[in-house]
Amino acid sequence: MNKFGVLFLLMASTSYAEHMPAPTDEFLYQLKQSLVKVATTTKSGGHGFGTGVAISKDHVVTNCHVLTNANGISISKWGVEYAPLSLQADWKHDLCILKFEWADLKPVAMSDNDSLQYEQPVISISMPTDSPAPYVALSNIKALYPMDDAEVVRTEAAFSIGASGSPIFDYAGKLIGISTFKSPGRKAYYYNMPVKWIKALLTHESTDLNALHDLPFWDAPEDKRPFFYAYCDAFSK
Repeated sequence: MNKFGVLFLLMASTSYAEHMPAPTDEFLYQLKQSLVKVATTTKSGGHGFGTGVAISKDHVVTNCHVLTNANGISISKWGVEYAPLSLQADWKHDLCILKFEWADLKPVAMSDNDSLQYEQPVISISMPTDSPAPYVALSNIKALYPMDDAEVVRTEAAFSIGASGSPIFDYAGKLIGISTFKSPGRKAYYYNMPVKWIKALLTHESTDLNALHDLPFWDAPEDKRPFFYAYCDAFSK
């Protein structure tokens, strides 16, 4: 599908799941159990924060940019910190998977992005830097952009500093994406990396944190960014 076909779909009206019941507090509480806070120490002596979500009892996925320039990484769960044993990285798509031992994480189920639809209701759970507890936002999918055999997901759910790496779920509680970047401007668009890329990353070999790597596609030179980011950037200012 070319970019004009995608834009036409974005403008098409739909009544997808208009009457789906809102998730219960108990349902949301169970999803929150899989989130962790990611903390880093930087080479300059500073500190960085992000969010991660468990995809197995030993693995947490977050954004690679959370780990950039770090010389130390840990996650915290119920006040207890754990250091990773290894790292799998897809720097182009800004997804990194950390492996742990003894953390006994509660994993989420991963969905299939091929089933997503425009206006589908979603659940975003984030842990901004100054938040003492996970923050829940209910929103809808506002666009699906084909890229590298998957679809980048744009939703209405805003996220702030420290929330990079936060999960978004469908109403069945399955992971559909990772909150990663937003466009500049007063009316920002919020983009999430698809779970299909996470599944592919699980087959990659481990790598060193400080290995040479590409820039994420959203931070590449302007002429190398995908069309949808340039288009949405123009309308968000």
